[in-house]
Amino acid sequence: MGARVRRFLIGLGGVLGVFLALLVSFLVHCSTELAKEAVRGVAETMASESSRGTLSIARVSELGLERITLEGYVMTAPSGLVVIDSPILSGTPVVGALFDGELRMRDCRFEDTTIRLTEGPGGQVDLVWASEVPDDRSAMLVVLDEIQLVNNTLVVDLPDKPRMRMTQVAGLAYLEIGHQFFWRMDRVHGQVGLPVLGERTFEDMSGRLKSDHAHPLIVDMVVDVAVAEPHVHLDYRVPALAGGEGDPHFDLDLPSGLGGSEDGHVTRASQRDADEDTDEDIDEETEERREDADEAAEERQEDADERQEAAEDAAEERAARESNR
Repeated sequence: MGARVRRFLIGLGGVLGVFLALLVSFLVHCSTELAKEAVRGVAETMASESSRGTLSIARVSELGLERITLEGYVMTAPSGLVVIDSPILSGTPVVGALFDGELRMRDCRFEDTTIRLTEGPGGQVDLVWASEVPDDRSAMLVVLDEIQLVNNTLVVDLPDKPRMRMTQVAGLAYLEIGHQFFWRMDRVHGQVGLPVLGERTFEDMSGRLKSDHAHPLIVDMVVDVAVAEPHVHLDYRVPALAGGEGDPHFDLDLPSGLGGSEDGHVTRASQRDADEDTDEDIDEETEERREDADEAAEERQEDADERQEAAEDAAEERAARESNR
């Protein structure tokens, strides 16, 4: 059975090898802590070999056909930038999708996740560049459906415009990763820091991030501002991705009359200060999450040590009783 599973795993390949490794675990019915740790290591290796990015997972805390939960899920782009930092990522596997050639998860949750959208090689978004499978590597399509975004942070730092930071981001999303990358968001709301407008509540945000498209990133949102049409539009154009000509360009259109120029585009007067503030905030949040994760790990280890000690004491007591008989 072990050899068959290994051949199956190698044959499939995959961009997020974590799901392949978890599938192997299902096939051999492993659910112990030792098995979870082994799956974690295999998942990191396979995902990093299948995609351009590097995946690290702190812990597989839940593993089964009912639910998979990963802690400390971090994807790093070849540039060294962390593009996804998720303390908790979970979902329910759809076993039947394997017959359609897909690794599908439904009822997914991205909790307290930070996602960074920055310019990568050739103008492509770093997140896409790191996650998608190059053409010379084989992989099954990974589909994450019914994603619930819970208290996420989204940082947009693309050419020619000030960096934007969205916090308390909540809503729905859908994700496909393979030789193509597709990310869709619907009915999303939260807080956003915008040039000129400052910190604002937004709602009804929808958008998509798509590889091999002249406009890879398009987002629309409604912000809390007293104007007739309170819409903000983000449009990142990279003509070369679709065989066209021209440099990458990011448009950020604010509500009419508030953008600092006649066409609604923002100025960059305070971009450096805003970028520094954003970096400090993100660093503080990341450090707090790391400390919380370390404390939780220490508590789990203490609990495990106590259980082990209790088991040893019980074994000694049984041995003593046996010797006195």
